[in-house]
Amino acid sequence: MARSARIAVAAAALTLSAPSASQAADTVFGGSTSAGEPFVVTAGKNATKLKSLAFVWEARCDDGRYFPLTLKVTAAKGAAGFSPEPDVLATSRNAKGRFAGVQLGARDLGEQVAGISTNVAGKLRRGKASGTLSAHVTIFDAASNAPVMKCATGRLRFSATSSPGRVYGGITSQEEPVVVRLDRKRRRATDVLIGWHSDTCDPPDNLLRYGERLTNFPVRAKRFGDVFEATVDGDAGGKVTYAYDFAGRLTSRDARGTFSVRATGRDVAGATTFSCDSGAITWKAATSGGGPRSGGSVPIRRGVRATTSRAFVH
Repeated sequence: MARSARIAVAAAALTLSAPSASQAADTVFGGSTSAGEPFVVTAGKNATKLKSLAFVWEARCDDGRYFPLTLKVTAAKGAAGFSPEPDVLATSRNAKGRFAGVQLGARDLGEQVAGISTNVAGKLRRGKASGTLSAHVTIFDAASNAPVMKCATGRLRFSATSSPGRVYGGITSQEEPVVVRLDRKRRRATDVLIGWHSDTCDPPDNLLRYGERLTNFPVRAKRFGDVFEATVDGDAGGKVTYAYDFAGRLTSRDARGTFSVRATGRDVAGATTFSCDSGAITWKAATSGGGPRSGGSVPIRRGVRATTSRAFVH
């Protein structure tokens, strides 16, 4: 499960302030990509025009490593003759429930520079958003500008649901997307999709990045969460233990809370081989409207999305 590697993560900044009156009228869709990563779509009140997207992807490179990118982009019509800002999805179409656009950016990798292109297309309809995403990365030598390597995601699909008071979508303080879904009676947070990456590791070349799926948190007095652990098989016969601390609070318009993960790897003899910590993460997500009710006690299960070992470009 462990992805032991140094990562290159880039994203547009987003403050975690309270939503304005206009934001509260937005239609918010929360879901995931075919790669299992959280995906958030925000549209206007009638869901006919895209306003913003929050998502993450990992592109596989020629040498077998992966290049990850997490983005929060605002939809805007592309200007002829100019490249869009990296936090903009330059749209060629955005009306009547259909949109298409491209995000362009660059990432400084020290002795190398990455040129990034992300294409997104989709459709919006009552209660559902769906579409496709594909990204390409070309890594250049910073001194000669010669191309060194290419990376691509392939064609990914995304699907997301809008349900007032039940589905919430937003972003974390690490600028990773987060989606929360409640059951029909709003007594459980049945799904929490959240991306995170480690803030510190020992040794320092063992940094991690994940898209998690956590499940079935009882909602009591509009609060939910738990402290729990998951142990999985690691490399060379060892084990990796992930210690989670997740908490959330619901209001009539949004959900917000805290999240942290500590990962500890041990060899077959039980000796610690590495440790990584996400640090304290805050998150906030909006819903299309309404508000959840508090609920009673239900059995608790915890699920962690299965992942494979990855080495990342850095």
